Amino acid sequence: TQEVDLCGHATIAWAYFLSRRGLESGMYHQRTKACSRPLEIQITDEGTISMEQALPQFYDVLERRIVAECLRLPEEALMVPGKGNTKLPIQIVSTGMRDIVVPVRNLQTLLEVAPDLDAIARLTRQYHTDGLHAFTLQTKYGSTAHSRNFAPACDIPEEAATGSSTGALACYLFQYGALGYPESRRFAFEQGYSMGRPSEILVRLVTEDNRITGVYVGGTAQFLEEKVLKVGAR
Repeated sequence: TQEVDLCGHATIAWAYFLSRRGLESGMYHQRTKACSRPLEIQITDEGTISMEQALPQFYDVLERRIVAECLRLPEEALMVPGKGNTKLPIQIVSTGMRDIVVPVRNLQTLLEVAPDLDAIARLTRQYHTDGLHAFTLQTKYGSTAHSRNFAPACDIPEEAATGSSTGALACYLFQYGALGYPESRRFAFEQGYSMGRPSEILVRLVTEDNRITGVYVGGTAQFLEEKVLKVGAR
């Protein structure tokens, strides 16, 4: 229902499409509303696409009660241990698009979430965000995290792969010391399983003195269907 400043999975899709139509491997750039400068697009010989995102920005921390009501969960389900005796916060994070990042205690709870989409739409409009990105550190296949993304205010009840939100999530996990192997700086995220459309989103963080200096998100794609559109006179 509205334009977004950056779309991760669509970026991977068009770059993959062009690479299969003769665009050579290498470094390219795209201009988006998410950043004042062109962002890098890397196409490898193997068909993996990597897109640069804006550096992370951290905004408001939200009350668990409000978000728990939107997800129809008890507050305790959103209390995930962080460093020390702290709990991971529910926070708005952006690497180009503002998302509400929400920790969920375990995978089963996240997979069974039946959200109140109207409430999520009101909440995201109130905080001027694009969607709600819920995650758990419990995964199906040993990934960094398993995620579900809801953006009903944009008429997207749920999305199968959200690159911009995943970049923000990786930065959030780095910020709060929740990454199991931070020295690697390379991570994989699961999404879309609750929709029967599984995806794997790859993230690489560039850091210096424990500070994020680069965010790259990507993966590969596949052709599902091809059509020819004929445009005639009205």
